[in-house]
Amino acid sequence: MGNYSVPQEIRNLKPKGTMVKVQKGKYYVYNYKHIKENGKWKIKMEEMIGSITSDLGFVPNNSYNKVDQITTYDFGEYFLTYSLTKDILDLLKTVFNNKEATLIYNIALIHFVHGFTYMKSLQPNYELSYFSLKYPSIKITEHVVSNLLYSLGTRESKCEKFENILLNESSKELAVDGHAIKSSSHDNNLAEDGNKNNIFKDMQVNLMMAYDIKSSRPVLAKMYAGATMDNISFKDLFERKDFKETLFIIDKGFYSDENIKSCSANGNKYIIPLKAHLRNYKLIVNASKDKERFVYVKGKKKTIIEYKEIILEEKTKIILFVDLNQQQIECLDYLNKIGDDKGVYTNEKYEKLKDNFGTIVLQTNVDKTAEEIYKLYKQRWAIETFYDYFKNRLDANALHLSDYNQMQGLSFILLITSLINAEFIKNTILTKRNTTDLLLDSKFIKLHKKQQKWNYENVCKRHLELFNSLKIDIQNEINSLNKINSFTINWLK
Repeated sequence: MGNYSVPQEIRNLKPKGTMVKVQKGKYYVYNYKHIKENGKWKIKMEEMIGSITSDLGFVPNNSYNKVDQITTYDFGEYFLTYSLTKDILDLLKTVFNNKEATLIYNIALIHFVHGFTYMKSLQPNYELSYFSLKYPSIKITEHVVSNLLYSLGTRESKCEKFENILLNESSKELAVDGHAIKSSSHDNNLAEDGNKNNIFKDMQVNLMMAYDIKSSRPVLAKMYAGATMDNISFKDLFERKDFKETLFIIDKGFYSDENIKSCSANGNKYIIPLKAHLRNYKLIVNASKDKERFVYVKGKKKTIIEYKEIILEEKTKIILFVDLNQQQIECLDYLNKIGDDKGVYTNEKYEKLKDNFGTIVLQTNVDKTAEEIYKLYKQRWAIETFYDYFKNRLDANALHLSDYNQMQGLSFILLITSLINAEFIKNTILTKRNTTDLLLDSKFIKLHKKQQKWNYENVCKRHLELFNSLKIDIQNEINSLNKINSFTINWLK
């Protein structure tokens, strides 16, 4: 049958339960079945269902799944996201081979479009999307995804190379944050009781991510055990890269003398809030220095910020900030809760706590004014909305992942998902519409096949106006799909 004359890389692209035959240097895919003749089993070739090329992968013809062939696909949300973020696929291809890069990008994009998607749901989502037509050689079965995650987790060099590209392209101003992910699986190598135990009522794993503050693009990601302290995971994350002249804006949980020392070496800078029990926090709170003030503007909102600062050795500054608007909100909120049945909120406690409402204490070695430092710190919170996704919607147990290496592979997929999100927002900011609304609007547009021709349907004027405003040509993509379909039919004749 010419089976052994077909290269392995070509055979890897054929659908399950088929065989490949080479004819005049071209590779054709056939269905087959086993039959018994004269007491012996033999293979009987049946209809040809398509072809394989190294560029296109498996290209089906009209005989492929002709009985149950899908004629309507999800199109708008996929094409919109792809059009705005395809540079990420190109970037992945500089590190991974074409098939790996496309598979990673497709899985990450499904997570972005649908929100968190369980591993067993990835395949049906993909098969009903127009991506299954655009990339017919890609399969996203549980087995394929499981193997990919394991490969990414055990062979980290490509992932690290990709992260290095992101770091080199960054502004060198990084926010680092941890995201607790619920996991009920006792088989998960990283699942442990952690600091969110009272919320999850279950075990957790921790996802550590670093983001470029100016672009909101993620640059690093890694999974840690649920009981790992933030300051320890930050130390590990920091040691993975040779950071120089980088500003780190980090959360109070990352504070340790060793981490502060690392963030001060090699020209690095840091801004970190302090917990109330630390000596430097108490030092600035008890300082008698009168407060100064400035007006902080965020969008259409303005608030008065009062502050005082002290300078310690080695150019270290401690600055206390009081947001007067936030202070009032927190005071009123507390007072409204006094008298609850549990006795948690009392007038006595209020008198002790009221001076800390709306207050934050920052420690830094950045040589800027207090106002500039405050603005830098507030920038890190601009990226928090999307990352509630990790905190509230990601359930590691539902992934059916227990292996340490697969969890590390997942962290890279989530890195790419976050990258897609950042790129999507950047390219749609002029629409003044949020990501959810844009995806919902585009979701109405379907891809439909009639008389062997693809076209879009379920479209109204505002849908087309959305794509036009973003300079995305739907019809051109439809023409390309029809060209591939026509090429396939003619090529196989």
